[in-house]
Formats: sequence, structure tokens, C-alpha cells
Amino acid sequence: MLLKVRAASLSILLSVSLSVSAFEDEDYSSAYNQCMDKADGVTIPMVECAMAEFQRQDTLLNQNYKAALKTLAPEKQKQLREIQRLWIQFRDAECSFYGNLTGGSIDRITSSSCMMEITKARADDLGALAESQESN
Repeated sequence: MLLKVRAASLSILLSVSLSVSAFEDEDYSSAYNQCMDKADGVTIPMVECAMAEFQRQDTLLNQNYKAALKTLAPEKQKQLREIQRLWIQFRDAECSFYGNLTGGSIDRITSSSCMMEITKARADDLGALAESQESN
């Protein structure tokens, strides 16, 4: 039993350290990194920082989505719209799952980090799609 408790504790500590380290990244805005420095490891400010960065990344995602749509033929635009709707459902479900995993305050950090990271990755993907189609 003690071994299971230690393993569970180690797992939680590892996920916490990975979640917190994901917050400090040069791929995110300087405003985000400054905010996280000021948060000093306190949950509520960290969540607020991550959600503000999520909003910035979501704005970029929408810009890149519109740019990608402009480069595609009508049938491909229709496909991308459907893919994007499904992606939003996936993102929301994925982050909701991780945001309710342990029942502890770390879930708030994990959820906001999830929204930020997944949205940034999708924004980057859509930006790359737009660029690749413009060069064709």
C-alpha cells in the first residue's frame, strides 16, 4: 500500500513539475512570461496568466484559420471548417478531462495550461498550412 501511495505521489509531482515548467516558454508572449514570474508559483495568478495567454493564442489561431481558408479551394474550405469544429470539441473535451483529473487545485493549472498549449499548437499548424498553400 505504501508503495502505491509513493508511486501516486511521484506521478502527481512529476505532472505538476511538467505543467509548471510548460508555463515558462520562449514560444509564448513576453507578457505571459512576465506574468508567470510575478505569479511566483501561486495557483490563481498562474491560471490567470495562462488564460490571458490562451486568449492571445486563440486570437492568433483565428487569424491563421482565416488566412488558411483564403488559400483553399471551396471544397477544401468546407473540409477545414468541419475539421476545425471537431478540433474545438476535442480541445474542450481533452482539457476538461485533465482539468478534473485529481480534484485538487493542480487541476486548474493543468486545465488552463492545456487550453493554452493545445491552442498554440493548432494556431501554429494553421499558420503553417496557410504559408504552405500560399507558396503553391
